[in-house]
Amino acid sequence: MSSTAASMTKEELAGQYVTIPMHVQLADISDADVVTNISPWFNGTVERLICIVSTPVTTADDLSTVTVEIDSTAVTGTATSMTSANMATLGVVKDNAATGQPANKTFTTNNTLSLVASSTTAFAEGSATFILVCRRQM
Repeated sequence: MSSTAASMTKEELAGQYVTIPMHVQLADISDADVVTNISPWFNGTVERLICIVSTPVTTADDLSTVTVEIDSTAVTGTATSMTSANMATLGVVKDNAATGQPANKTFTTNNTLSLVASSTTAFAEGSATFILVCRRQM
């Protein structure tokens, strides 16, 4: 017998993975929030941030680092370094698993999740899809 999420108990939902995809034009990235204040509808942990090149970068000397934050605290291990060189091929996948203490990657429905850029030298072109992978908790 199979169950749908709507008919599952809290206990059955705990431990399931939730993916939140976000498409970003790299030229729009500056040292600020890339995606701001996602309100999670569940308690959970940040497990990883995946970045997939959607439109390759063709100009040199572009870079930025994107990190997941819970409220305004960076989640250790999620920093995704993007450069002209590593974003130049369609479909390249950068996968960063969250590390550190569980308290650093745990959120509740009262928190917000954001992607924040730093150390940015502006991209002229290119796009990427970021996939935030979270795990439900009770």
